[in-house]
Amino acid sequence: MPTPIRARKRARTPLLHPGTPVSRRRAQLYSTLGVTEAEVASTPQITHILKELPPTAPRAKDGGITRALIFLRGSGEPDAKKFLSIYDQIPLTQRHLLPIEAYCAASALTTKRLLELVTGACFEQSSATTALLAKASHPNVVAATVRNALMWGKDGVRDREMLHKHAGFIPVPKTNVLNVGGDFNQDNRKQIAIGEILGIEETQTRIANRFNERLGLAASVGATALPSAVDTAADEPADSPEPTQPEPEPEWVP
Repeated sequence: MPTPIRARKRARTPLLHPGTPVSRRRAQLYSTLGVTEAEVASTPQITHILKELPPTAPRAKDGGITRALIFLRGSGEPDAKKFLSIYDQIPLTQRHLLPIEAYCAASALTTKRLLELVTGACFEQSSATTALLAKASHPNVVAATVRNALMWGKDGVRDREMLHKHAGFIPVPKTNVLNVGGDFNQDNRKQIAIGEILGIEETQTRIANRFNERLGLAASVGATALPSAVDTAADEPADSPEPTQPEPEPEWVP
């Protein structure tokens, strides 16, 4: 029985004859990786997710698993290098016989971790590629804009307007976000401040000030707090006499 790949640094997989049944070749690869088919079957599957990756071109054949491996080879994560070191030890003509989950099990990585590596590498490399293409193509786009602006008639009106706005020759409309000179973005959108909920006294003060401002009066220094029922009861004497009716005056007899 061959030594598993994870038990030694370098292992050579015997090249079986192309006429060998697929089941025998697959069993030989499982034995070489040191994993079982039942172990791989019980692992969460991600092959169907990776197969949805589009190719680099409409007619290219580098979509799916191949595209995922391209992203992994451009990643600097140690787990990605660990996975590729196991994957690359299998002969190129036999790698497709095993699912991607088998290589995850052989490299002691979960399928969730591999999916995170592919997703992170995809985001990072796609963003870098987009920025590179935009910056590299921008001089040609500007040159085409200038050529169209120099055209006679109404064909280059929009291009001339764009160049005039960029140079500051004509006023720029007050839009939400303004790009000045291509290097600075000015955001003119209204900023909504989120404040704390004020207390009753502060709310009374603000209402009184707003009311006085409309009447042309001076702003009140502070709102008079309403006495509470406890304070009112405390201020009253304990044994306050009940109010008595005034005695009637005697009638005057002449």
